[in-house]
Amino acid sequence: MEEIMLRLNREAATVLRDHLYMVGEHFAAGTPVVQFPREDEERLAKVMCDLDKALGGRGCIACAMGGRSHR
Repeated sequence: MEEIMLRLNREAATVLRDHLYMVGEHFAAGTPVVQFPREDEERLAKVMCDLDKALGGRGCIACAMGGRSHR
């Protein structure tokens, strides 16, 4: 199994953890997810771009989510 590792600062890791938990809870309850604060969106976008790069993509999350990430 290939491992992918990302290094996150504490602030980005906290935002990622909190929002993953919130999305899971809203999904389980069948309720809509509230919009994230702009600062959180920016932090999460950077994490997602870093993750796409670590997976061999170009760091463009729109491409990765569309299944067009280049490897």
